[in-house]
Amino acid sequence: MKKAILFAAFMLVAFCGFSQYNYKFNYQAVVRNGAGTLVPNGSSVGMRISILEGSASGTVLYQETHNALVNNDQGLVNLVIGDGTPSVGGIVFSGNFQDLTQEKFLKIEADPAGGTSYTDLGATKLQFVPYAAHAFSATLAENGTQWENGAASSINYTAGSVNIGVSSPTGAATVNIEKSVVTGRVLSVIQSGSSSSAAGSTAINAENNAIGRTGIAINGYQASNGTGVIGNVSGNGIGIFGTAGTTGGVGVQAYADIGVKASSFSTNGIAIELDGFMKVSGSKKTAFKTSALVSAASNITLSYGGASSTDIILVTPVSSSYTMPSWELIWNISTSAWQIWNASDDGIPSNFPAGTSFNILVIKQ
Repeated sequence: MKKAILFAAFMLVAFCGFSQYNYKFNYQAVVRNGAGTLVPNGSSVGMRISILEGSASGTVLYQETHNALVNNDQGLVNLVIGDGTPSVGGIVFSGNFQDLTQEKFLKIEADPAGGTSYTDLGATKLQFVPYAAHAFSATLAENGTQWENGAASSINYTAGSVNIGVSSPTGAATVNIEKSVVTGRVLSVIQSGSSSSAAGSTAINAENNAIGRTGIAINGYQASNGTGVIGNVSGNGIGIFGTAGTTGGVGVQAYADIGVKASSFSTNGIAIELDGFMKVSGSKKTAFKTSALVSAASNITLSYGGASSTDIILVTPVSSSYTMPSWELIWNISTSAWQIWNASDDGIPSNFPAGTSFNILVIKQ
């Protein structure tokens, strides 16, 4: 039986293409038939390439076949290992070089007649090139999952979530970062230099393009004692800036024992500045309207949670369509509540008429 002769076979550094993640390398050889005659130019040569682990007869980690074309009168064939039809493994460097303690060998088989009756032409120990390709991929990803370069020097990953510091994150976000220590920062974003534009001077820009009011650009949540979000500016600037583009949008929303705490560093500084109306809502009754009296009464009790004698109460009658008797605000020690009492010395019957109500603003000390 005639055997193929592979003469002067060698590998060249090819391309670990930055636009793809299946790294490849070139292979070039001169092929003769069993009689030692060069395979004619234009002939097809069947070739099977295998990557073995441990020895020249070790486990096949990857295998692919080629139908290579002789491209000159010297019997030269050129092929790219990684461009063949895989029969074992899917991508030439996908996990094949994770265990670098085991030597890797490249095995070549050929059929100079162009078929699949391969003759074993031996195995050669792999040296630097494939290991360098693995080292490059290892800087981008682990466990065989690699990043893919996108347009404009971007790195794209669409196969699932990215988890940093945790293998099974408690959250379900696209990017999960967890750190199980009581000191230090989980994520630090620092921007240096100066910029005259608002967008250029933003360390973190969170934009929520979800439709409706339920979307949140930044959610600061602290499970126990602590602070969800801190905006700290030592010079001219804004600690936390929230803007809502449409009616009904919420610029900044805070939920805690203290929802928003603002402090001014300077004597004449402003802790909170409002450009527009302030609306108070919710069940805590920071601002509320008393229920209208069904019948005339001498006093109205201001019922709200956490009432204290140190509270500052601002009171305004709801309507002036009827004669409002003079009144005063007192703290009722026996009931631990603020009450609006009709004054007894104004010559008007000492009752508020039916329908009386007041707008109340509570400021806690």
